[in-house]
Amino acid sequence: MIDITKVSRRFGTKAALTDVSFSAPDGSVTGFVGPNGAGKSTLLRIATGLDRPDAGVVAIDGVEQAPGEPRRNVGALLDASWTHPRRTAYDHLLALALLQGLPASRVGEVLEVTGLAAVAKRRIGQFSLGMRQRLGIAVALLDRPTNVILDEPINGLDPDGITWVRCLARDLADQGAAVLMSSHLLAELAQTADRIVVIGRGRIVGAGPIEEFVRTSAEVSVVRSDDDERLAVALTEVGYAVDRLAGPGLRVHAPSHVVGRAALHHGVALTALTPEAVSLEDRFRELTADAVEYRAEGLMSA
Repeated sequence: MIDITKVSRRFGTKAALTDVSFSAPDGSVTGFVGPNGAGKSTLLRIATGLDRPDAGVVAIDGVEQAPGEPRRNVGALLDASWTHPRRTAYDHLLALALLQGLPASRVGEVLEVTGLAAVAKRRIGQFSLGMRQRLGIAVALLDRPTNVILDEPINGLDPDGITWVRCLARDLADQGAAVLMSSHLLAELAQTADRIVVIGRGRIVGAGPIEEFVRTSAEVSVVRSDDDERLAVALTEVGYAVDRLAGPGLRVHAPSHVVGRAALHHGVALTALTPEAVSLEDRFRELTADAVEYRAEGLMSA
């Protein structure tokens, strides 16, 4: 279990983190998301002992960690580019295994798990970004940690690789590990995480089970019909707000059964009627609306 309690960090006059507190429990995948510059990487570096907080505590499996000290029982992928380009994947992992007192056989095991066994003797400088990501994950898993921290692990991976990371994270959690994973691909994270933590401008702006972030709204409906305009007029006349969608269909501020009855009463045939889905992207934009530091106001004209 990874516990972060009131962690703060400043760089000069800029507050990168302010009283950040959350937990990544055992047996769960915790998604960690936020806009660029929100403080995610700083927090993950502190959690892994690569940086020191100005205040606050990091605890691993209930044991408070000394600031800036290496973490035991924690495997992490923070930067897949730190490897020596002329070293082979096998030699890179073997050196790390020997430093940690692990048997050489463990190298072959993580190469198999990450799909790199066939390229184990290839120099890392010849690897694609996705292959380097897989190698970084192999390093994170080398010592069989029960706490795993992955920063943008699907960056550079193809669809098959993304599915593999999702299955790996779920498998680790099912085996009892605490998995803390950041990603900008929120739709993918919504399929993987049990819990979500949202950070904005160095502060936690939302946290909880994934069900609280991805849900349907019983009070708003999305409908398509053979006469959207007629249906919109009928619903507006009885007091319901109606938004026209960019394509066919309407967004109605009314429960689905109300929309269905109105359509039946006015002889409008429906082709689709569902409660409005609130996606993780929707909730993310809502929670971080005031925390986006880099926002483009428009496109440059030629």
